Amino acid sequence: MARDLKLSTGSLARTNVPISKMFFSERPYYEIIMAAYTKAHKKNGKQYIAQMNGEKLEVIEKGKIISDFQLVQGEYVMNSSVSENLDSMVNRVYIYNSDNKKIGSVSNADWVKKYGVFQNTVSVDSGSGTAEAKNELSGIDKSASLNAIGDIRCTSGLGIVIKDSRTGLKGKFWIEN
Repeated sequence: MARDLKLSTGSLARTNVPISKMFFSERPYYEIIMAAYTKAHKKNGKQYIAQMNGEKLEVIEKGKIISDFQLVQGEYVMNSSVSENLDSMVNRVYIYNSDNKKIGSVSNADWVKKYGVFQNTVSVDSGSGTAEAKNELSGIDKSASLNAIGDIRCTSGLGIVIKDSRTGLKGKFWIEN
């Protein structure tokens, strides 16, 4: 596909998920690429981002940590805030086979008890679908906003280590923008 566009490629994330076939008709190349990585995400739970690195097309695993760099309060962090919401919560997933027959479900009982039911469905061609359904479960979205002194290695999709006692942020996070 990249050859069709006369694009050179850089690093392309390996999913280790075989995809036997996918059919597309008159779709943009970006959608075709991301559809394959989305199919892999449903099996392995990893997220991927397509990006241009100079003149090379790359697909990276979302959250890959930038080595030898941390955002630490008092050093690089100028201000920060944290928020939480339930907008994307999914705490129960019903599994259907290719005949549209319900074959199972997965749920997070603690989340259901605490927040009520937020459900979704998945359809599978074969197998139990349990792994795919578990990957659909999603808890409270926590979002942090930090303004920091820039570093050219910090680009969307990559991960960073943050230590900010003001907001309680400590750990690995990915850069959204």
